[in-house]
Amino acid sequence: MKKFRFIYIMLIILLFSCSSDRKWTNPCDPNGQAGLTLSPSNLLIESLDYQRVQLTWTDNSKTETAFQISRKTGDGEWQENLIQLSANITTYTDTVSAVNTNYTYSVRAVFDEVFSAPLEKTFYHRYDLSQPDSLQAVLTSANSLKLSWKDNNPCEEGFFIDKKTDEETWTEKYAQVNTNILTYIDSEINWGHTYQYRIYAFAGDTLSAKTAVLYEHRLTAPQNLTIEVLSDTHLKLNWTNQNPETDGFRIARKTDDGEWNENYAQIDLSKRKKTKNLKTNTQYTWQDENAEINHHYYYKDD
Repeated sequence: MKKFRFIYIMLIILLFSCSSDRKWTNPCDPNGQAGLTLSPSNLLIESLDYQRVQLTWTDNSKTETAFQISRKTGDGEWQENLIQLSANITTYTDTVSAVNTNYTYSVRAVFDEVFSAPLEKTFYHRYDLSQPDSLQAVLTSANSLKLSWKDNNPCEEGFFIDKKTDEETWTEKYAQVNTNILTYIDSEINWGHTYQYRIYAFAGDTLSAKTAVLYEHRLTAPQNLTIEVLSDTHLKLNWTNQNPETDGFRIARKTDDGEWNENYAQIDLSKRKKTKNLKTNTQYTWQDENAEINHHYYYKDD
């Protein structure tokens, strides 16, 4: 009797297992129908703008309770459980802090305390930097030049500055300023030289196009030179200074058709500069006390 009972039970089990309407599943398989946590697939990542990255994937689970997203920046550590989304959501927009950087994402389906195998993908978040413009060079003192420019990027990490003196080779990355700083003062310039500068934005290893400016650091000739007769032997010279800083003026004189005396007189302003900064468009005078009547006098002021 026991033998027939055993055969009867086995027949019932065989009948259910062979039924076409019943699919067998392994209750110990976390990725099976019992676990309801089949891994997502088809992970796609794209840049929306400089600080937003969008993820989309295919949901292969029937009744997952959530999707868990983790992220890794470059070769750094994983930021586990960056965010947990509700069931049936198949898209996520992430806010990132750096451009031109690798981001690796992991998406897993969750059913209570059971996790599917992770779906991972690395994405290079590229953003092309725009070229700075409106670059200007303005003299602030005899040895200082101020550069200023316009920033056309929302996310650069800073700016590099190249410099070239006269016909020498370029000094690349001569200076560097941080993001959103739009001025730089070069205190290593001298009279009588031509300087060129190039400004460009950077973010990671990505560089923008360069914008350039040329500045000739040379003294500008005085303007508005006039001569006033004070007496038979005295002439008064008046002129306007065009330089923000100078040590003085040298006066040359020629009498009639004679030769120029290039060092006829010199005005030293070095002592005055210690107590008062010189300004452009300032008028200066000097008297020639060695003039004679019935002569033509020619003067040059530099």
